[in-house]
Amino acid sequence: MKKIAVIIAFLFLAGFSGALTLKSSQTNYEKGSEIILSGSCDLGKVHMLSAELGNKKIFDESVNCFSDGKFDFKYKISFLDPSGNWRIKLFTPENETEIIVIVKPIPESAFYRITFLSPAGVAFKRGETILLSVEIADSGKIVDGAQIVMYDVFGEKIDLKPEGNGIYDLNYGIPFNAPEEKWSLIVVAQKEENDKLYGGERLLEIEILPAIFSFQILEPVNQTYEQSDKIPIKVKATYSNGANLTQANIEIAELRVGEERIPFEINSNGELILAYEPKKTGNQLYKIYLKDNAGNESEHKIELIVTCSATCLLKNYGLIVLVIILVSGVIVKLFYTKINYSVQLLSLKNEKAKTTELIKDLQREYFEKAVMPATSYKNNMATYKSKVIELDEKIRQMENKIQQEK
Repeated sequence: MKKIAVIIAFLFLAGFSGALTLKSSQTNYEKGSEIILSGSCDLGKVHMLSAELGNKKIFDESVNCFSDGKFDFKYKISFLDPSGNWRIKLFTPENETEIIVIVKPIPESAFYRITFLSPAGVAFKRGETILLSVEIADSGKIVDGAQIVMYDVFGEKIDLKPEGNGIYDLNYGIPFNAPEEKWSLIVVAQKEENDKLYGGERLLEIEILPAIFSFQILEPVNQTYEQSDKIPIKVKATYSNGANLTQANIEIAELRVGEERIPFEINSNGELILAYEPKKTGNQLYKIYLKDNAGNESEHKIELIVTCSATCLLKNYGLIVLVIILVSGVIVKLFYTKINYSVQLLSLKNEKAKTTELIKDLQREYFEKAVMPATSYKNNMATYKSKVIELDEKIRQMENKIQQEK
């Protein structure tokens, strides 16, 4: 029975573990009033109570869980707190619950007129520094000595600096990882006058755009390279405000050539470096792509000319050149043989014509002039006729060769 009782007690406690509740004494509050919260909590655990308007952090406090599993909490609403629908959350590492309360301004909390003198634009890039400047006035009279607070892009409170003549300002650098969305820039003011508190509140919607990188091309220094060369590339990349990019905040840094993606290395000076071996010749577009771990990205283009050296030609076109030479050799050989045969045939025919002319001259000397002995005539005629027969045979053979080459 004792074991059963222990088990039942354990199950009972476990059933109530994590049963957080949160309630407010009312749903609507005015600035300057006190929010009263209560509820149930888990004994022996650390509890946190927070209030936010959007991403604006209003308070974040730990609460004590009493022995009866209950808690109470009070918060005095300041004139420096923004008005609107507050999300109040009670949570432990294992559990949480939340409610919504509405905080409204009162005439005293909206007594001062806040005028934005700067910024003039409504869209700014990550990494850009803007001058936030406001003027505080009361029925046209300047208000000095007030406390002025802004809520930055992460919802943190930042005090503005008084410059005199009712002007309060701050140079604010938009973080490189700021949310890319509308920034509801709220500026609130308060000042105690004659033992009475007065304030003001103003909202400015600002759009946050991605940061743009600046690229300083240190290499290449030439525009033309041979394909056999390795092209040195060295780039100094910074944010638009001059802040350096480091190994820690670079997610992607690569050279893009066509479909190629070649990652950069980063040297000790924070420069992007690599040596690229071109794959083809001609006019080429090299793209330097950079993306940081906050999602900002930019691209820079370089146009280079890659030529082909003698070594490159031999490497790339050696086989083609060899084929051309072989084909040309065959063609030349064929044409040379035919031409050579034709020249030889013409020479043989010329020689036959000369021999025939010699026979005619011999006959004129013997028959018409009668100046040549019969013996000489017969011997010379036999020689000439023998030569003509020999030439006819050579001509016939040469004509057959030419016919075969066709």
